[in-house]
Amino acid sequence: MEGESIPYIDSVFMNIDNPSIPYNWRTRKQPIYRLLNKKQWLDNFFDSGELNLSCFSKFRNYPNEIQGDREEGDALIWFEDKKGDTHAIKYEAGLNSYILCCSLELNERIIKDFNAIGAIKINNPTFFSLEVMSKIENCTQGIEGICNYEDSRIFHNKSEKLKSLLDNKDFINDPLFINQFLIETGENELFLKKNLYEYQKEYRMLWFTTNKIEESIIIKCPDAIRFCERINF
Repeated sequence: MEGESIPYIDSVFMNIDNPSIPYNWRTRKQPIYRLLNKKQWLDNFFDSGELNLSCFSKFRNYPNEIQGDREEGDALIWFEDKKGDTHAIKYEAGLNSYILCCSLELNERIIKDFNAIGAIKINNPTFFSLEVMSKIENCTQGIEGICNYEDSRIFHNKSEKLKSLLDNKDFINDPLFINQFLIETGENELFLKKNLYEYQKEYRMLWFTTNKIEESIIIKCPDAIRFCERINF
């Protein structure tokens, strides 16, 4: 990775003090790698932009834990109210999304895990994701980010803001509670992985649709190729 040029994303914001001179802010984007175990799939992407996008339902059914997890998208949060009583909420998310899993770096262990023969090096994950989004039917939003590695999917939340909303007996349906709950969880459940696989340094892109997703999809997105390079092992 040393010596590589890192692409940037430029963002322009209004300068309140002087609107005629806008602020310009750049974000450094680190390349990521999509490993593939068949030459044909690598060829197909660089020929026509063909990509196979998976989903949590598929991850949950993979017999190989290296590639899947039966609890993908799940989490449980527990907390105490003002009286000291304990409450727990088990929830799931991302069941309406397509997912592409990549890695922040390449190493021999990851290559062996996935029987990879090559990789798509994605130089600008954000611009790449936006191109893919344009090819997914009923896609409303997306998110990208680094996975978090934890021992458990159970978390103790100590937020005073959340605790203060428990006075409502029907707090689980209270819009204020729901909004604060979403803020507290921060979509962490979408990026949770077991500590055992921290060496994989997974980076995910998720595209949300208006429908529940239970099967993978193959799309063709030739405009995404310009943000990528081919790597043969």
